[in-house]
Amino acid sequence: MGIKPTALWASGTQLQDLLGDDGVPDLEKITAAVKAARDTLGIQPATHPQLGSRAGSGASGPGAHRPASWADALNSPRRES
Repeated sequence: MGIKPTALWASGTQLQDLLGDDGVPDLEKITAAVKAARDTLGIQPATHPQLGSRAGSGASGPGAHRPASWADALNSPRRES
């Protein structure tokens, strides 16, 4: 859901706030609690980095058809402005 469970508790959420009348976790209540925790604690939703400079570029050659990896993202050359 995009935040650590401790953020829910730190924002004042209690376990019973996340359960439906049947005692089962309620997705709508959990989603609302996560949003409330983000708002209360000023947590921004996580963004996901774009991996691999060749992804979707139509590049060919060795390795062009393998999926991007974390190594690709971490080892990409820095662009200077």
